[in-house]
Amino acid sequence: MKTIPPYWKPFLDQMHEMVGNPEKDKDLFTAMSPALNADKIKTPLFVAQGAQDPRVNKAESDQIVQGLRKRGVDVEYMVKDNEGHGFHNEENRFDFYEAMEKFLDQHLHPTAPEGSSASSSGLH
Repeated sequence: MKTIPPYWKPFLDQMHEMVGNPEKDKDLFTAMSPALNADKIKTPLFVAQGAQDPRVNKAESDQIVQGLRKRGVDVEYMVKDNEGHGFHNEENRFDFYEAMEKFLDQHLHPTAPEGSSASSSGLH
């Protein structure tokens, strides 16, 4: 919240309402911060980053990705050089959705209990 670009300042009150105020809600921010709690992340993570993002700079994403990988956490990391905050380029959105779908299929796809198969239970 402290790195908000000047042209986003008109939205600051709205952001404080939605996300919290870093001054008043410091304990909440500390408790919920992915960067400050990265040591607790154990499940696979998909990180998508616009290299030109003025709000979430790439160095922050690099830091959490490197830290998690060092601990052996499976991290998929997509960086798009021609994106800022959010993926607005249509080609990048397609790449993002395709990668996200693959990631979710790989990590959230339900598995059948041992000794049974999806086809024998009538699931396809």
